Amino acid sequence: MTNEKRFEAVLIATRLRQMLTKDPAHLSQDSYREDLDTLQDEDNLRIMIESVGGKLIQDEPEYDENGNIIKPARNYVVRTENGFIIYFKQEDGEHFPYLSILHELGHAFMHMRDKEAGYTMYCDGKDSTHDEAWVFARTLAMPRKFFEEIAIENFKDDKYHLKGIIETYKEDYFQIQTRGLELNIWK
Repeated sequence: MTNEKRFEAVLIATRLRQMLTKDPAHLSQDSYREDLDTLQDEDNLRIMIESVGGKLIQDEPEYDENGNIIKPARNYVVRTENGFIIYFKQEDGEHFPYLSILHELGHAFMHMRDKEAGYTMYCDGKDSTHDEAWVFARTLAMPRKFFEEIAIENFKDDKYHLKGIIETYKEDYFQIQTRGLELNIWK
């Protein structure tokens, strides 16, 4: 991914966050945690996506007559006449996949603006657009100021303890580790 594309992902995500928060210049840690709770809630995230011209639908697997999966549920985004639809998969027993949904939102904002209705983007992770959408998602969900504060809260005995950060964001190790690297908090 080029620095120009990384900058574009950060810029678009930051502008979207400013548009969606009440007072982005003066967010406190408490109001940020409320924003994070909003992103992690399906109904609130659905409202946010609808406010920018999108729709959110849970994708379901398709089965044959014997009950075998013939098409697994997956995450993807489809361009429509008036916006986009984000389809997401929800695994049993897992947290709501808000970061994956924000990743698809990144594709909608960054890679589909000039596409025709019906254009579908599946994420297979094989090109730079995949990385760009993850930068967008992490920037939107984990802005620098608050990620740094949460990281500092979890710094003990001369090291960062990722478990507390993972619990705050309800995300996996890879996404938390990558965000810390993006922000040069750890190496």
